[in-house]
Amino acid sequence: MPPESKNRVRKRSVVLTPQALQLLVNATDEAWEKANGTKRMSLQKQAELLGSTKPTIKKVFNHVGVDKTTLILAFKSVGLDWSDDYCQRFEDEILISGSPNPEGRGILKAIVEVPSQRRHLHWIYYLVLASVVVVAYAFLREKPAYVRDSDSEVRHVTELLDSGYEFYEHAQYDRARAVVNEARELATKHDIAGEMASALRLTAWLDVQAGQYELAEKNFKDAILLKYAIRNKGARYPLYEELADVQTLMGRFHDARASLKTAQAGYENMKDPNGVGLVLRDLGSVCYQEGKYGEAMDCFTRAKQKTCGDGKRATDSDINARLALVYSKQHRFSEARALLSNCMEYWKKEKNHARWIATTNLQMGQVEEDAGNFETARHFYLFSQSGFEDLGDNGGLRKVSAGLDRIQHGLAR
Repeated sequence: MPPESKNRVRKRSVVLTPQALQLLVNATDEAWEKANGTKRMSLQKQAELLGSTKPTIKKVFNHVGVDKTTLILAFKSVGLDWSDDYCQRFEDEILISGSPNPEGRGILKAIVEVPSQRRHLHWIYYLVLASVVVVAYAFLREKPAYVRDSDSEVRHVTELLDSGYEFYEHAQYDRARAVVNEARELATKHDIAGEMASALRLTAWLDVQAGQYELAEKNFKDAILLKYAIRNKGARYPLYEELADVQTLMGRFHDARASLKTAQAGYENMKDPNGVGLVLRDLGSVCYQEGKYGEAMDCFTRAKQKTCGDGKRATDSDINARLALVYSKQHRFSEARALLSNCMEYWKKEKNHARWIATTNLQMGQVEEDAGNFETARHFYLFSQSGFEDLGDNGGLRKVSAGLDRIQHGLAR
């Protein structure tokens, strides 16, 4: 039997408990938002904020073992008090030749050990897994020992993705697409599963923006599969939420509900009330699209109860805007207008967030359309159209176009 030291990490290596990890995530987001507004936080900036390095911070948030002093410093950096109850021994990392594998290197080995949660994946992914296992077996017979490459490839891919997300946030979609394609090529070449999952996620966002919903769905599912393979639990559930958004856009409400159910179960298992609240928000939107307005209102109300304590007014504004559309369908137009007016004030004065301003104008147009005020609705739709055009947001423009077509038919009657 080989010595235990070859199969276990050092005893001083620890990870945060799920509750402590969520506490750190929330505090980090709040500290960043307070100092930088809506500007995206890159991995480098996150590491600087928490007083550490990018590789180490990736380990912290990917539930890979680090020294306790690293965690204590991270908590102190965002104004949190430390307790030893926040951490636990780290013993379950996948090790190959005695080396930790936080970036998901040796992905075929990881896929062989996909945990039991894979039952939530679509049935076709069982076939994919079976095929990969066969390939993995052949690969491992030829290459039984993994020799770790330099981390420079991981850093390069991470930097590419950081710039890709920046381009996306600034509506430079062609540049974002070019960068993420390069990142995917490098991640594939060097077998970096964690970064490949992030690249697939950004690719899916770009697919949604371009209206390529089927392709976006595939990329989200591939990203989820990789997260299963590298046992990154916390990162799977937001992907399930985003997958549900795409399935809702395609009118596949049953599939969207199934994806959200998986995400909700994961957040509940992690004891993450904010995550549960976001799932309830998305479930409310599914109910709205299905015409189940009472159920939608219940979901939105419960979502606000779950998320109101996280210090993020943006989340409450988003939920209120969705709730306003339910009020509109119930002919509660004054309440709907009041909610959306407050949302618009927040997005304009406190955030100056162009995409959300355009989205709120779209929602205001929908309320006025429901009320039969077609000229007023047209006014809001045109404002929204101008905003989405400036952003190059094709998905938003399609929604505006559908609204303009509807009110044109209403005026013609």
